[in-house]
Amino acid sequence: MGDSEEIKKKPMDHLQIARNLFDFGIVVVVWLAQVIMYPSLAHIKEDAFVTWHRQYSSRIAFFVIPLLCGQAIIVGIMVYFVGGFLTILSAAIIVLCWVSTFGLSVPCHAKLQRSGKDISVIRRLVRTNLVRTVLWSVVFLIGLWQSFS
Repeated sequence: MGDSEEIKKKPMDHLQIARNLFDFGIVVVVWLAQVIMYPSLAHIKEDAFVTWHRQYSSRIAFFVIPLLCGQAIIVGIMVYFVGGFLTILSAAIIVLCWVSTFGLSVPCHAKLQRSGKDISVIRRLVRTNLVRTVLWSVVFLIGLWQSFS
């Protein structure tokens, strides 16, 4: 590899590392939600549920929003400057994750916030979050694969 190719490659290496960190952060949060946080909603007392859910939603957003935005920006930059099948596939899966988030999970959270504790909505939230959990895990694995290939 020539000097100019090495110079061009270094920023993308750093971007890939940053992407892996954002991907990992999202995977940790989504797995915690899937295995611990969402199932635990069923055990919160009804009279405390709405207040607890409001606090949970605002606090988790402090972590989730920067991770989602950072991941989207980095993958967008990578699609624009590098392209490639796996990068474009990652971007497409991320879009599906966002569609799933706003089409499935956000309505469940909104209903819980509006109506209070509802076991059927909590179960739906756990089921629909599984889609996001699997998809974001795939994005993370693709990013790792790209790092080592």
